[in-house]
Amino acid sequence: KAAKACYHWLHWEAVNAKPKAKDRLKIIKDEIEYEFEVDEAGGYTVSVPELTGCVSEGDTFEDAWAMVQDAMEGWVQAATK
Repeated sequence: KAAKACYHWLHWEAVNAKPKAKDRLKIIKDEIEYEFEVDEAGGYTVSVPELTGCVSEGDTFEDAWAMVQDAMEGWVQAATK
């Protein structure tokens, strides 16, 4: 899953140069929208707008992608209780 999303990010980086603080990227995968933002201190924050409050972060794009997948699982588990 992360490989395809990483391809999109790497393609975006290649076209737009290295991302800068506050740059945003929207990825839609399997009909789920993810919003990535480059943090000022480095790293990435990612949210899932369809899941209110589902936000995570990582030092790299790949870390943020993995962390948001985990956050989504937790969000769904909490919502079904």
